[in-house]
Amino acid sequence: MTEETYRKLWKLKLEHLNLESYGFPRSHPDHPTRAVLGFSQRPRPQQEPRASESSGSEPEVLSGQSSRICTRCGVAFKLDKQSRPQRQICRYHPYQTTYKKKFRCCGRRENARESPCKTARQHVHSYFPPEALENFRPTRNNASQAKRIYALKCAHVYTEKGTEVASVSLVDAFCSVVYETKVRPESKILDCDTEISGLRRRDLENVQKKLQDVIEDLNALIGPKTILVGFRLQRDLTSLRMIHENVVEITVLYPHKWAPRRTNSLYFLRRTFLSWENIQAPLKSREEAITAMKLALHRL
Repeated sequence: MTEETYRKLWKLKLEHLNLESYGFPRSHPDHPTRAVLGFSQRPRPQQEPRASESSGSEPEVLSGQSSRICTRCGVAFKLDKQSRPQRQICRYHPYQTTYKKKFRCCGRRENARESPCKTARQHVHSYFPPEALENFRPTRNNASQAKRIYALKCAHVYTEKGTEVASVSLVDAFCSVVYETKVRPESKILDCDTEISGLRRRDLENVQKKLQDVIEDLNALIGPKTILVGFRLQRDLTSLRMIHENVVEITVLYPHKWAPRRTNSLYFLRRTFLSWENIQAPLKSREEAITAMKLALHRL
């Protein structure tokens, strides 16, 4: 990485107000270890399910509710006394529709009468309790003062608590892996969301690394002068309980051409701007981190 690359990317980072408007976690004004979610991640009425690609959707804070809306299919479902999703068949499309109003997963039209192409044994959700906003750590307090450029990406799985981090990849400006690990979820896995996460249950069977261990590792690498590149990075920073100021967000660099409220998929961006470049990676989180870095450098 050259000083010029760092300087050019610095000009592309989100400003303070944009960090909040795009849903990035921000420091609470009265509690130094508590976070406040930006506008796009704040609670919404349960009757408004998100139209997003499976577990890639942003979490929403919710408490004291006995029901949830399925992240995948938009159907309301009940929780049991232990706040676990009750078993009920879920039918859904794992991917969004294209501009031709056809689902990318199966090619069916958005308003077609056919059933969705995927079936799961139960509904899942991406909500998490307000206490999940505790114990956030601003990276401005970290010791590392080096000027670095990293692309960060997490893969998530559905658990009884909602969604949890299952793998983390951090690559540098040369697309070399700086840090990578699988993560053991704290609660029982309901669905690995393999189409999106690239993970299967067997991949996580013998994993001992906990989320707190990963957070400590990342805090040793990411400092106040680090530029973080990512796709829907607000989701990953929230999951990692991290508050960072220098962010280059791919969905902002490459906005949707016809629908401002929607975001282009990484699949579409790689096809359009990287000429179908084939990125081979053992973890999908690494593949997406490399793609995000290449897209950011493509804009320079």
